[in-house]
Amino acid sequence: AGCAPDAPDGPAAAAPAAAASASAATATTSAGDSGRVEVEDRAGDEEPRSAAGLDGTAGMPSVAIEFDWVDPLGLGESVVVRAADDVLVAYDAPAGDASSVVELANPTPRGGPLVLAAVDPAAAERAEWVEVHLPVRPNGSTAWVRAADVDLFRNPYSVEVSTSEFEMTVFENDEPIVVAEIAVGREVAPTPHGEFFLAELLQPESPDGTYGPFAFGLSGFSDVYTEFAGGDGVIGIHGTNAPDLLGTAASHGCVRVDNETIETLASLLPLGTPVTVSA
Repeated sequence: AGCAPDAPDGPAAAAPAAAASASAATATTSAGDSGRVEVEDRAGDEEPRSAAGLDGTAGMPSVAIEFDWVDPLGLGESVVVRAADDVLVAYDAPAGDASSVVELANPTPRGGPLVLAAVDPAAAERAEWVEVHLPVRPNGSTAWVRAADVDLFRNPYSVEVSTSEFEMTVFENDEPIVVAEIAVGREVAPTPHGEFFLAELLQPESPDGTYGPFAFGLSGFSDVYTEFAGGDGVIGIHGTNAPDLLGTAASHGCVRVDNETIETLASLLPLGTPVTVSA
């Protein structure tokens, strides 16, 4: 995922990131197309497995609230978009004659549910089409899905990451509830800025490894690595076995927190939670 301690130490060791457009992302995701987080410690950590979430709901904690189609969104609420069928087709426009942009498999190649985030939560509530953030390159890609093909959930949580302040804040209805010191990407492989969402939750076999007890895969990708430790350069938020490096630029692009914090987040935040990364 971009954070193993003994990985190549700079852009010269990896191919430069491709500058593809969202409309060019036409390949269907499949079990053999590892388009998601590969948290693998090349120093010898055991391969992590997909986490069901602490409440056993296949990766989505039960804090997500299903829409009742009557009340408006509350302060700070976002909209989680979960695929209802085996394949979710995203289009370049909200129209019947729109062209397909990408087909996404459900469950994902790592075994979790396919969950996205709505671009405009207020507009998603009663629309026939929902604009969503996509977990594809380039970062910031969006497309449209049919409301009939997804289930919608309210989500009171959001996450803000400041790479210059080395701080992550979790909000519930715009009120800060968790503030944590973090480690971010080094100068040669900085943590990318932008609007992302929690796309995947993984649980390593050992909680004492590089990634701690849990790792969230984000919808964003490294601007430096197109391939990393068997994955495709997906960035994440995860625990650490080196808490002394928190407050520094130490990773290959991922956001590290202490293990107590990542355990809290794994039990609290549903997939699809928006994550804003800025300076």
